[in-house]
Amino acid sequence: MLIGSDSFIARYFAAEKGAGYEIRGASLAPSRLGNELVMDDLFKLSAADFEGVSSAVNFAAIVHRPEISDPDIYDRVNCQLPLHLARVAADGGVDHFIQMSTIAVYGGADRISPSTPAVPESPYGSSKLKADLELLKMRRDDFRIALLRPSMVYGGGASPGNMMRLIGLCDRPVPLPFRGVDNWRQFAYAGLVADALDRIIEKRVDGIFLLADRRPVSTEELVGIIRSKLGKSQMQFRLPALARRFIQRARPSLYRRLFGSLLIDSDRTYRQLGLKERKGDLEKGIAEMVECYRLL
Repeated sequence: MLIGSDSFIARYFAAEKGAGYEIRGASLAPSRLGNELVMDDLFKLSAADFEGVSSAVNFAAIVHRPEISDPDIYDRVNCQLPLHLARVAADGGVDHFIQMSTIAVYGGADRISPSTPAVPESPYGSSKLKADLELLKMRRDDFRIALLRPSMVYGGGASPGNMMRLIGLCDRPVPLPFRGVDNWRQFAYAGLVADALDRIIEKRVDGIFLLADRRPVSTEELVGIIRSKLGKSQMQFRLPALARRFIQRARPSLYRRLFGSLLIDSDRTYRQLGLKERKGDLEKGIAEMVECYRLL
């Protein structure tokens, strides 16, 4: 059962891995999955809807919605809903519940490992962490809980989030201030996320799984790849240190996204799930997103 089956990652997973499963869906909008419950409130899902389901994956969440600032809304959708879903799934006979979590639970940390303390800095991250902690309390021998915390997902089409915004920025005929930026960031290709979910379901594992591409990339290199796929010239310049310090003080979150590093230690996840390094995903994923961007 894919809950929130109209979401980007759920649709991608169903398209890439669906042949190996009998899949049901539950969503607020149709996703062309076929066997799908479409309802106006996912809190209406009951134990009867999960009869015959062995694994349930919850994709439903408020993500990439900066216009929503009310913490109560985040709490209802990102925390209370997954707890309700886990309870009714267990009552319906499901013995494996997978929650799509996020690295936002670690706040502004630039190096994330299994031992990094979770200190979220946003209503989104706080609500997801609260759900994760409560879900882990529900683990039993006959009800396993897996939390997947991927880095920012890209590729596979019009992935939501900041990568598509960066593509739009790179499409403008203006020089960008990223030459010589000495940072390293790891993202997560949509195909890698689908592989990880597939292995979590197949191996029926539980626990917390950090996930990112093996290959880190600097902002300068990322912009270069995007502009190359767009058929644009590089047009990057070196921003003076004083200007960078001003941005860091005035807009710290923007500075972290553009100039900061984000390295994720997902070695344990690769070992536990038997994942292999996927070469060429960055260029492939950017090309897929640029193709969709041109259709928008």
